[in-house]
Amino acid sequence: MARQAGMERVRRWGREPLVLFLLLGALIFVADYAISMRASGQKSTISVDADTLQRLRAQALQQWGRPPTQRQLDDLVEAHVREEVLVREARTQGLDQEDAIVRRRLAQKMEFLAHGEVQAPTEAEQRAYLAAHPERYQLAPRLRLEQVYVRPQATTQATQARLRRVRDALLAGAAEPGDRFMLGRMLPAQTPEQLVRDFGEPFAQAVQTLSPGAWSAPLASPYGWHLVRVLERVPGRVAPWEQVRDRVAADLGEARVAAARDDAYARLRARYTVVRADAQPQAVPGQALGSGR
Repeated sequence: MARQAGMERVRRWGREPLVLFLLLGALIFVADYAISMRASGQKSTISVDADTLQRLRAQALQQWGRPPTQRQLDDLVEAHVREEVLVREARTQGLDQEDAIVRRRLAQKMEFLAHGEVQAPTEAEQRAYLAAHPERYQLAPRLRLEQVYVRPQATTQATQARLRRVRDALLAGAAEPGDRFMLGRMLPAQTPEQLVRDFGEPFAQAVQTLSPGAWSAPLASPYGWHLVRVLERVPGRVAPWEQVRDRVAADLGEARVAAARDDAYARLRARYTVVRADAQPQAVPGQALGSGR
């Protein structure tokens, strides 16, 4: 009974206008006091500790090649304080909220934290990576060629006649020089990409079909006409270890960083449930959607 009577008195006081007025006045007083304390010069502390000073000195040494003087260090400290003041005030005003650049930077820093535990791969691990991914380190097949260049003549008939004479001489084993060509007569082993770059796509495709040792029919290029024979076909193969070890080390390092980043994200992602506004409602088993029951 005493408890019920007490509750009844509280409810009566809560309905009294004077009590409500006093409570509202107290809230306004507290809020005004907090604001006035901030405006009256109540200061927060920015601590420039030994680690911060050492970091500023190291940055100056890296940038200038020498330690900073005391005045330069003071300027660096003031620049640090200026940045800290502006950052704190921006946070107080909520300027860091919903800012795409800030969000992206924070996400990048979180991903970067996952890199710290990634170990540099050993040579044995690099060799194993090369063996597991040989297709990434293939040397393209190559062709070693001999070509005789024939400059276009004044007319098509004259060009064709010249080509016939040169080709007949080559087939007969005569020393037919042809015309001078800037890339020379003997071409070192060429990849398909190099042939396309130097002679064009049609020429490169035609050369791939030639049998070694036989002179071709005339092949056109942007320069004119060529009679070609394949001296050697070098098949594609995996590059030797000494040639690709730096690439393998870089690729394996990047793969490990990516895996560490993904694993760290997976652990963090497991802490969250994502609710999407466009998610389709789930039907209750045994009940059709939209049934109203």
